[in-house]
Amino acid sequence: GKGLLTVWATLLANPDRTLVAYNSAQRGTCISNLKQLAVAALQCVADNRGVFDLTAPNDPKLTLAPAVLQMKWQKAFFVYAKNESLFLCPLIKQKFEELTKNDPKLQQQAQNLGARAIFPAEAYESYAFNINLEGLKAADIPNLMNTVLIYEGKDGKLEFHHDGKANIAFADGHVESVGPDDVPKLIWNPKGKAND
Repeated sequence: GKGLLTVWATLLANPDRTLVAYNSAQRGTCISNLKQLAVAALQCVADNRGVFDLTAPNDPKLTLAPAVLQMKWQKAFFVYAKNESLFLCPLIKQKFEELTKNDPKLQQQAQNLGARAIFPAEAYESYAFNINLEGLKAADIPNLMNTVLIYEGKDGKLEFHHDGKANIAFADGHVESVGPDDVPKLIWNPKGKAND
């Protein structure tokens, strides 16, 4: 009703607020992606005697990971997540959509081949798994709440995409947006030493 029209009128009259709202929505989608990936990871752990096992099950009844998901952890967790778009940060998606808008060749490929023509495998590396957890039992990790599980970035380095924040899923399943000042509190080494 009138309330919704008022919100839209305010956003249109104030482009800065529109951008803030848009960025907030993208951050929310990214957080949701990581939350669902964390749930998939914990289901995988539960099915593997409590171990962070990245071996994708070899069961013909289970949907195999699409070719676009190249990383070992992606293939293992896709069995539970069953949605390839969860592995793609909305900021990366926006970048490729903008490229498509301005490139008739990419537009044609998108029509013929679908999303995978626009989003190559590299784009699906929006997030990374904390490789220090591989092969460990969740019960042997003393501080699951502060131990990084899946994060925005690569090779143990965070990428602060969302207004100077990076989204992280922790080993207990919760997700937070963290800034550079929060990095020293993060546990990368499963032995429990912060920022190691």
